[in-house]
Amino acid sequence: MSDNNYLIGIDIGGTTVKLGLYSDEADPALLNKKVIPTRTEDGGAEILSDTAKALRQLAEEADIALTQVSGLGIGVPGPVLTDADGNQFVNKCVNLGWETTVNVSDILTGLSGIDKISVLNDANAAALGELHASKASGSANSAVMVTLGTGVGGGVIVDGKIVTGAFGSGGEIGHMPVSPTHLLLQVLISKGADLNASADLEYYVSATGISRIANAVLSVTDAETTLRSLDASPIAKDVFDAAKSGDACAIEICDFFFDTLGTALASVASVTDPDMFIIGGGVSHAGEYLLKGLQEAYRSKVFHASIDTEFKLAELGNDAGLIGAIVPLIGS
Repeated sequence: MSDNNYLIGIDIGGTTVKLGLYSDEADPALLNKKVIPTRTEDGGAEILSDTAKALRQLAEEADIALTQVSGLGIGVPGPVLTDADGNQFVNKCVNLGWETTVNVSDILTGLSGIDKISVLNDANAAALGELHASKASGSANSAVMVTLGTGVGGGVIVDGKIVTGAFGSGGEIGHMPVSPTHLLLQVLISKGADLNASADLEYYVSATGISRIANAVLSVTDAETTLRSLDASPIAKDVFDAAKSGDACAIEICDFFFDTLGTALASVASVTDPDMFIIGGGVSHAGEYLLKGLQEAYRSKVFHASIDTEFKLAELGNDAGLIGAIVPLIGS
């Protein structure tokens, strides 16, 4: 390869560490990728040294020297704090086994010799990546990303800047306390379902939450539904597939999902007023059915000034965190 500078994006997850080599330009091109297992044993003591070794291998495979890498962007599944000297600390991270504060930027500079390092929460990195992709075809500068998987993650970007907050937990949408008013929840609880009437958002609308509501319906009601014919407890995909096929019970569960998440996003919009909501994670594979129902519920709740907020599905998949991690470094 040429002598041009490059950027490396790193997405440190609880199972794997993904690395991507990018060209350092306004619209970075992905040149090479590498994936290694995350070793969380011994308090995750080897994760950063393993990462440094992998980024050296990534550079060697691309026939470039580390001195040609102008910066590293790193996404981690935990809150990130920046001190007065610019050091970036991960404020503990259970998924990685880190039980203390870890100075990621300082450690990786020592291991790699690369001084320019940006560390982001992984959900914030994914949000930046998706917004960067969206700006290629529009002028959006503010966005809220919601990832619907086993839990609910979030990233908030206002005027091009990530909202991290005083303690690094800005954008933790999944932990918003909510008290759904949808009739389905009231009926289930009145019939003895083991459900909370007030919990955080991910309790109700994550993949786990959707399955929780579906199982409650099957256990305390005699509703006729194709969900009863499954060999195992229904998962989120089963519920959305059944709803798309016209199953009335599944449609009601989805309506609860739309109402609960739509109301929460209306609250978020009252504070951030984003150009768009980007919906990602495994549950987003329900596609346009999910997007349409969610947008309708949101519009029925939101302050009129934010009623035209765009809703779109995430489009970068597993690469969102990689490209998003280097966005703060582009052109710097």
